[in-house]
Amino acid sequence: IMVPIMKASWYSNVFILSVVAMVYLGILNLILSVIVEKSSEARTQDAFYQSLIHKKLKADAKKVFLDFTRDADMDMNNMLSLQELRTAYSSQENFRSYFKSMDIDLPFLEYAFRAHDRKGRGECSLEGFADAVTQMRNIEVAPVVSFLRCQVAEVLDEISALSDDIQAVGSNL
Repeated sequence: IMVPIMKASWYSNVFILSVVAMVYLGILNLILSVIVEKSSEARTQDAFYQSLIHKKLKADAKKVFLDFTRDADMDMNNMLSLQELRTAYSSQENFRSYFKSMDIDLPFLEYAFRAHDRKGRGECSLEGFADAVTQMRNIEVAPVVSFLRCQVAEVLDEISALSDDIQAVGSNL
């Protein structure tokens, strides 16, 4: 059908070829959009799946972390003191190697302890300590930033205590 029309006029050649090209391009565009949509869905599902895996790994790591801190709890009261933490780090090889494998050293653990024990009671719950270390290790921009934040808070507390002492001395004069 098209050949006689194409032989009749060269304008019909241009028109027929344009229509055929647009139909092919339309179909290719439709196929390409389906492929892109499927890959977008797969990426979304993969991100959701990765998020679930990350949460599970985090929960598993916290469980292992709690097991190690339970080993450090010498008096078995589910509370960890700074002395128990130091003793466990210095005397228990598996405790120390576990934290060193995660690039966590004793000063970082002491900092996490002090950050969680802001009231200065001298001990904190195992769960709270695990949460503090996990948060500092995973959520904070960097452990150094967390460490600096704690140091600044301690300096501010000391300045406040000095200010109170100076006011007490000034009122006695």
